[in-house]
Amino acid sequence: MILMRTLFISLVLFFAVAFYTNVYSQAVHHRINVKIDINSRTIDAIDSIGFPESMTANVNDTLKFKLNANLTVRSLNQSVKLTEMKSPASHEPSEVKEKIYMISFSSKKQNAQNLPLQFSGKLEGEIKAAAADYARGFSDTPGLICDKGIYLAGSTLWYPSFEGCMLTFSVTADIDKDWGVISQGKRTINEVVNDRKLVRYESPEPQEQIYLIAGKWTEYNKYDGNILVQAELRTPDSTMAFKYINATIDYLTLYNKLIGPYPYSKFTLVENFWETGFGMPSFTLLGEQVIRFPFILGSSYPHELLHNYWGNSVYVDYDKGNWCEGITVYMADHLLKEQQGQGAEYRRTTLQKFTDFVNAGNDFPVIKFRSRNNSAEEAIGYGKVLMIFEMLRHEYGDELFIKAWTRFYNDNKFRKASYDDIRLAFEAVTGKKLRPFFDQWLLRTGAPAIKLSNVTVKSVDGKFQLVFVLEQTQKEDVFDLKVPVAVYSENDNNVNIQDVTFNKREQTFTLTFDKRPVRLDVDPQFNVFRKLDKGEVPNSLSQIFGDTDAVMILPKNSPYLKEYIDLAEQWKASQNAQGNKLEILYDADLKEVPAKSSWIIGFDNKFAAGQDVFGGYAGFLQDETLAQVETLKQNGALVYVFPNAKDKTHTNAFLGSKNQTMIGALKRKITHYTKYSYLGFANDAGDNVLKGEFPALASPMTFYIKYDGKALQTNAKLVPRKALMY
Repeated sequence: MILMRTLFISLVLFFAVAFYTNVYSQAVHHRINVKIDINSRTIDAIDSIGFPESMTANVNDTLKFKLNANLTVRSLNQSVKLTEMKSPASHEPSEVKEKIYMISFSSKKQNAQNLPLQFSGKLEGEIKAAAADYARGFSDTPGLICDKGIYLAGSTLWYPSFEGCMLTFSVTADIDKDWGVISQGKRTINEVVNDRKLVRYESPEPQEQIYLIAGKWTEYNKYDGNILVQAELRTPDSTMAFKYINATIDYLTLYNKLIGPYPYSKFTLVENFWETGFGMPSFTLLGEQVIRFPFILGSSYPHELLHNYWGNSVYVDYDKGNWCEGITVYMADHLLKEQQGQGAEYRRTTLQKFTDFVNAGNDFPVIKFRSRNNSAEEAIGYGKVLMIFEMLRHEYGDELFIKAWTRFYNDNKFRKASYDDIRLAFEAVTGKKLRPFFDQWLLRTGAPAIKLSNVTVKSVDGKFQLVFVLEQTQKEDVFDLKVPVAVYSENDNNVNIQDVTFNKREQTFTLTFDKRPVRLDVDPQFNVFRKLDKGEVPNSLSQIFGDTDAVMILPKNSPYLKEYIDLAEQWKASQNAQGNKLEILYDADLKEVPAKSSWIIGFDNKFAAGQDVFGGYAGFLQDETLAQVETLKQNGALVYVFPNAKDKTHTNAFLGSKNQTMIGALKRKITHYTKYSYLGFANDAGDNVLKGEFPALASPMTFYIKYDGKALQTNAKLVPRKALMY
């Protein structure tokens, strides 16, 4: 037994070494020494580049690299020639201007093994947000050096970039003594020498790019086993730092069990000098406001940490579709809600976003998703993909679901992976051929829409046969579905849940029970990717933000008209960037609200009077909520939705403020709350003090069965599914 165990361990080590040797040997290695002058916003660097043999097997071959056009470069090896090549003719305004260089080697092969290049120049990009990104609340930059901080990424082209090549690196930064530096990998030097700070990071793991982030921070740290957990804060705050550090350790414990060992030697929370929500290998870059939002620790923060598994160690083969955002949302945002018993609500909201934001004009196959630039892309690349993985979990159960992702992680760490690799992992653990499933959801557009009808019960041989019809009403071809149905029976405190295979345009199903069925719910916990019927969900802001043709009616005689116009123009630009139309009108020019989704802006808008929306839901809302609404009408701001009077398929919304200063804050904040039916804000900063959803009162996916003209009551309740790992 000892001999067999030793042999087994030896084989495991052999294959592990072979795997990593193969992966790492294909990477370009950079040894960068860079001096940063913050006042002049310049860098001066030497990069000693080592190439894998596959790139230099033929000494007559030439190599090409890109570099920021603001940097000058020269070879420090006299036998190596650099030739500037013609760059592409046009660039997007926000992109870095680049130069392309060709490397020509002499006949001596060793020249290609260690190429020293010296480059220097000024890097001072802008921080700005495109209109399409406005709803996210974040800005971006291609890279810059300024007195507030430094952000250099692969997109900055601040080092020689060889397209299509993974890289390993060490980077040694020489910077002002009061500054700190963050990059991927392990920090091996952090000291003051001759009144300058020297910081070195080493990353033996293959990376897609090199980050160099710097700022004036106070550092806090704690070890979790061999993992260094850090917080780098621009404003000292030990309480907040260790709140994040301890949360990091808890999340690492969860994901180590759920997926596998954390792939890096550190994880660092870095407070950025502008508002961001970025996840990089072994650190996350969050803005100073973002990290102080109370909900971030339970939402965005674990999301960015989890990206160290999905996207930042198992890399995305973007040519074959971006899978990592969907699984990251599923195992972070969705999982945390599931732990609180709110998984079904999260999935309902996910489906609602797809229903509201995706249409025939902006839909595309999942396989074509690369990144999120608008709400429709988010609904597909994040939401639809999340639901694809939910359907796999529902089909095969938690144990096999976890095993498949663990296998995928172990097989593809520090490689580029695709949906094909995910499929192979699931096929390996389930023993099923899953190409039809993946092809249906990855290659097709559209979504199934399900209609329930013709529910009857008949008694046969002392048992009860529940008969019902399901129809797929979407214009697209029929989807192959497995739909859960929940049946409540008389004098039974348990809910019977069964899956039905639904692969025709219309199908009749028959289920048999010992007790009389009294209620039928179709997909009650939202396990199936589909378009929702409007009656399944409460009216919400996403319905009007997602409409392709809406109007915004401004109060012509309002003292706040200037502020409202500014809000309207910003939202119009954001909607236009997403392919939606938002027309700005004035109440004085209209006799009535149009029969389309309409924003009614301002308490003094002539169409605002008589909208007793909250009164209609008084029986469902708490007295405290109704009292707060009345208070906000007097000295705050209110936002709420209601059906369009002329066309119930459209949703109207009201937005009004009694605080002129607050309106500027509202135009940035409201777009973060699209799942809600009503919102309240207070004070100049527009702090959110009220939010909620009106109830969905009559779902067409629920049918109450009547006997002798009466619906029977039941005390049974649908129990939320246990969360993963619980």
